[in-house]
Amino acid sequence: MKRKLLLFAVLSSIACTYAQAQIKEGSVLLGGSLGYSRSESTSVTGNREKTINRLITAAPSVGIAIKDNLVVGGDLSYDNRKITYKNSNLRTPDSDAYGAGVFIRKYWGIANRLYLFGNGRLGYRYAKEGLTNNEAFPEIQSKEHRVSLSFFPGVSFAVSKKVHLESTFMNLLTIDYINTRVRENNGNKISSKSAFDFNSSFNNAASFTVGFKLLLSK
Repeated sequence: MKRKLLLFAVLSSIACTYAQAQIKEGSVLLGGSLGYSRSESTSVTGNREKTINRLITAAPSVGIAIKDNLVVGGDLSYDNRKITYKNSNLRTPDSDAYGAGVFIRKYWGIANRLYLFGNGRLGYRYAKEGLTNNEAFPEIQSKEHRVSLSFFPGVSFAVSKKVHLESTFMNLLTIDYINTRVRENNGNKISSKSAFDFNSSFNNAASFTVGFKLLLSK
């Protein structure tokens, strides 16, 4: 009898925990992320040129739960990249990229306030970058159009009933279609190419990302 009561108590506790770990149908999730990464590399030949690559990202998003723990929505993104070359006359201005996408996300409540989720996203990105060798060469401009299909998992923790903090394993699996055109400022075409690209990355330690969601329950 005691074993039955103990089993009933455990099952009731699990059911209660799962019931609490629900994102209810009709709930609206407002969110976003801020990211920063910085890397340095040094060439092993010549004058041992040092390159510093800095990237800042921002991506607001909004979604609605069409079923319990199933969210669909859209997002916008902005990236700013700066590459600095030490011991070189090569210079690059800041490059900017703009994007938009739609996503679907499935949550699984694994404990009180703690979720695992899987995210699928289809997005478009436009990037423009300038490159100047030195005064003797004209400035070169590169324009890129990219369509991406990506999948990644993550963990979400409910700090309160309305605020969730997230950690994601970005770029775990990505399929891209990329069209790139490179021209001089005077209009002369240098190159144009299109390609499909497949990427899978399990190394996310180089980037620092903070994500959050504001949950507006129905």
